[in-house]
Amino acid sequence: MIVGVVYRLSCPVKNYDWGSVGALSQLLGLPGGGEPEAELWIGAHPSAPSLATDTVGCCVALDKLVEADPLLVDGAPGGAGRRLPLLKVLAADRPLSLQVHPDAARAARRFAQQWPGYQDPWHKPEMIYALEPVEVLCGFVAAARAAERLAGLGVAGLAGLVDVLGRGDEVAGIRRAMRWLLTLAPGHAADLVTDVVAAARVTADPAYATVVELAAWHPRDPGVIVALLLNRLTLAPGEAMYVAPNTVHSYLRGVGVEVMAPSDNVLRAGLTSKRVDVAELLEATDYSPRPPRLVTPSRVGVEQIFAPDVDDFGLSVICCPSTAAHAWHDRRPRTVLCLHGSFTLTIDHTATSLNQGDAVFIGAGTTVARLDGAGTLISAAPRATAFQAEYSNSPVRW
Repeated sequence: MIVGVVYRLSCPVKNYDWGSVGALSQLLGLPGGGEPEAELWIGAHPSAPSLATDTVGCCVALDKLVEADPLLVDGAPGGAGRRLPLLKVLAADRPLSLQVHPDAARAARRFAQQWPGYQDPWHKPEMIYALEPVEVLCGFVAAARAAERLAGLGVAGLAGLVDVLGRGDEVAGIRRAMRWLLTLAPGHAADLVTDVVAAARVTADPAYATVVELAAWHPRDPGVIVALLLNRLTLAPGEAMYVAPNTVHSYLRGVGVEVMAPSDNVLRAGLTSKRVDVAELLEATDYSPRPPRLVTPSRVGVEQIFAPDVDDFGLSVICCPSTAAHAWHDRRPRTVLCLHGSFTLTIDHTATSLNQGDAVFIGAGTTVARLDGAGTLISAAPRATAFQAEYSNSPVRW
């Protein structure tokens, strides 16, 4: 490994139907293509790796670079950083799929079995940091609360669902309710969604607004009703939420930065035009009711550090309101994205400029001796064991 070399990154944009026309290109100062821009990927996942260019102009896919020189990510203090986190910028104008990311044991087993939908053998914990307000569904409400919402609609076809939620153990009740909804015959599901949406439209309780919103895009999908079993939360700009493996969730709209273990394993149950695997999602899901897990950052100078209690990643947000010089003592392997403004990174007496939309990869063991500039930088790296997140456990109410 050549110590101190910074690799400039050219990063792919994913064009999915739920993306925003122009939001990513405007945010990052990139040319827009006129079609929905959903995600900018910054990382070394083989399905869409960034292209790395070194200081002498040599180009290589980042996954191949790391494969050829494992010390680029294995040389971090304490042995952390065996895999580089995947950083994404997400822009959603419409809801994403109702989905779950598998845990490590399931991902390894299913990938070895060549199970459809498993792209790699890794788990996928993730965190989203809001740049603009981000609307999310995440995790289950208490069974009693879900039953109250469903009963409040006065739809006769929901009586069986209310009944299964109220019988026996709470976790088992939520599991039965999910199976009841997601395994309905298509015609029955479509009729029930129609009745539920009609009732929601004339109900003053704002708890039912999500049903109407989702039905505008997916009028026959039972995932519309699943939303009544889930917490809804609005992340304000600057707030972050951790999503553990096996957690049912959907991002409804907004612009944010996602950081995650470098996996592309997604199990979908609905609210999507993509492939679904209801049986696998039902088997993988954690049905324990709990509020969304907000991550409180620690602060070191101009740097905010969001560090969930997983080794796979941490996120740093560096906000410099005016041009100044700062030290950045971080020897972990990391990707860095300039969101606003312009900066100069000085490493081993070599300066690298970063303007809006520019991204770089800095290998393990490399210290930025000097950081000059004004604006906002985002950096993803394996979690430093010195930092621990504090979770907010306040329940979220609609």
